[in-house]
Amino acid sequence: MRDLNLSSTSLNKLLLLKLIEGGVSGSTRLQKMVFIVEQRCREQQRADRGFAYPFIRHLYGPYSEELHTDLAFLVRKGYVGKSDSMPVQYCLTEKGEKLLRGYSDQLPEAQVNYIAGAELNRLRKLPLQTLLDEVYEDYKVKSYDYGDRIDR
Repeated sequence: MRDLNLSSTSLNKLLLLKLIEGGVSGSTRLQKMVFIVEQRCREQQRADRGFAYPFIRHLYGPYSEELHTDLAFLVRKGYVGKSDSMPVQYCLTEKGEKLLRGYSDQLPEAQVNYIAGAELNRLRKLPLQTLLDEVYEDYKVKSYDYGDRIDR
């Protein structure tokens, strides 16, 4: 394993590439998937480093402006493809796959195992409303006012 001491910003982007590797339908779904990965890894006390996005309660549940910005950066730089259709489809480009392969040994095992696991594939396939209901119920999002930071 190379010791590159990746910054949390770089690590967030690499983990985001790993999550998008399987394809993601919609920005709202992507936000919830990242939120769930972060929360579940913390619950299992298996995350020493990983996604470090602050989330607030927004119109459709947890939302991170920093995640939105990182995704836009990855699209702009050509690492992630974004469809023009609705809902937006995100996928890794060849350039993104190459970058991810180059840094795969730097990603925290807990997050990578979860991202590659069956639970995340289940979340990819859930109807969006079911995913939103699950996030609201499992993480008590409704107990926060709109705009409030969701504690971890």
